[in-house]
Amino acid sequence: MRLLIDGYNVIFASTRRAFNMDNPERARTQLISLLSAYQSISHDDITVAFDGRAEGRMFPQTQKAHGITIVFSESDSDADTVIKRLLAREPNPKAAAVVSSDNSLQTFAKRFKAERIDSEEFLRDLDRKLKAAHARRADDDPIEKYEGLSSRDVDYWMKYFGFDTEEKK
Repeated sequence: MRLLIDGYNVIFASTRRAFNMDNPERARTQLISLLSAYQSISHDDITVAFDGRAEGRMFPQTQKAHGITIVFSESDSDADTVIKRLLAREPNPKAAAVVSSDNSLQTFAKRFKAERIDSEEFLRDLDRKLKAAHARRADDDPIEKYEGLSSRDVDYWMKYFGFDTEEKK
């Protein structure tokens, strides 16, 4: 699925996740890291759009980081316009989803029959999927990893590295 994400909308809509609201650059980095982790399990094609005029400076319009496409709007535009343009150019908009709580974006996505996902709902789903993936990885580990070495194995490795366990007794 192609996800078109309104970056600042997701950041500011979050009530449960601790994005650094005092530092927009750090908040963007936190979101991109989170999206990258999500993308590694979902394999979705993720594009996140931000207002390019933020902080009074311009960014390269399009970047790629950790498998995520990052788009900054032109100085006379905004992220909503970027997402609308991307969705309008999408060959199969029904296979796309717009992530935003913004009503105008939701309405625009509906016209193209794209899936519409509320920002807070998206973050809840993302958290749930990341936790499930983490739990699956933990379940795949051999039980010995958590039990530690047997006393026989400890003795073997102590002797192997030159520590004679009998000397200490």
